[in-house]
Amino acid sequence: MALPLPVTLALAQTTNTESAAAAVATFPKRPPASPMPASANHGTCYVPGRPGTPATYIPGTPAVGNSPGTPGTYFPGTPPTPPISYPCP
Repeated sequence: MALPLPVTLALAQTTNTESAAAAVATFPKRPPASPMPASANHGTCYVPGRPGTPATYIPGTPAVGNSPGTPGTYFPGTPPTPPISYPCP
């Protein structure tokens, strides 16, 4: 289980382990999942697409003294790819 925020405990909360173990033992158990028949329609699954990348421009350097400077460089971005659907197993 992932928590959205960090959890901070007081020292008193971490030293009382016997009562914590008893509290965990009192949670009801989840019933086992029933197996699905092989002929069941499981729906549609997807292979996620990839996001595109933005275009990038790197400016050149100005001319200084006898040096002509360098031109800027443009790198085109890539378009995103759509997700691919397939029947779920």
